[in-house]
Order: sequence, then structure tokens, then C-alpha cells
Amino acid sequence: SDLRSPLVGAFSHDIDCENSEVRLICSLASQLGLEQLTPTLIDYRDRRQYWLDQICNLHNVTRSQAKRLPNIILSGGMYDSWLRKVGHPVVEKREVKGFARRLWSEMRALRDQLLVHPRFSWIDIERKSLLAAGRQPGRID
Repeated sequence: SDLRSPLVGAFSHDIDCENSEVRLICSLASQLGLEQLTPTLIDYRDRRQYWLDQICNLHNVTRSQAKRLPNIILSGGMYDSWLRKVGHPVVEKREVKGFARRLWSEMRALRDQLLVHPRFSWIDIERKSLLAAGRQPGRID
């Protein structure tokens, strides 16, 4: 956001779509008939306030910090990553840990289905291209 003004000028508008990553992933799962793989994600989307309250109360973190947990998991991270990011010792809370593990597991299952879906065949082409160039497919450089 610090670069937004120099890049797009004074006439830009910042539109924040609340919970956008979660909504987009739920929508994609629904479009492809894969909702059965994401019940925890759907529950988080539908009962977001409940889950954020649980995370805030059990870990004594701010709402902003609580919102980062699902986002970190959706981006490939884990519960322990979030605990370190918010500066908490790795003292896991059973309710939140269960939620986080289910969410992580569901994202892996959905990812596996997306990688073999014909709509996303370009991913394999890109992976092979990266390997041929001597680069790692999952690495950001």
C-alpha cells in the first residue's frame, strides 16, 4: 500500500473486499463441485465472527492478529507459523489448533484436486517449464 500512490497516482481507490481470499476459494470449490473438501473453510466464511472471537479470546490477540491465522494457512503456512508471527510461544490451544489443522488439511485436499483438474492444466505446463530452466516450481524468486 505504500507504493500505491506512486504507482497509480492520486486518482486510485482502495476497495477492501472483506474476507476475499476465503470467499474466492469457497466460490472456486463450489464452481467445481468440491465443497465437500472444504467444510471448515465454509464454516469460517459463514461464522467468521465466532471463529475470530475464539482465536482472540483463547490466544489473547487482537482481531487483526486473529484474522491472519486463516490467511496464513490459506497461503500455505501453519498454526505454528502464525503463533511465531504474532509473537506467542508455541502454546497451542486445542480448539484453535483443531480448527487450524482441519483448515490446513482441507486446503491440501483442495489443492490436490485443483492440480489435476483440466481447468488448471496450465499449472503442469508452468511447472515443467520451471524445472527445465533449473528452477523450483514452488519457490518464489
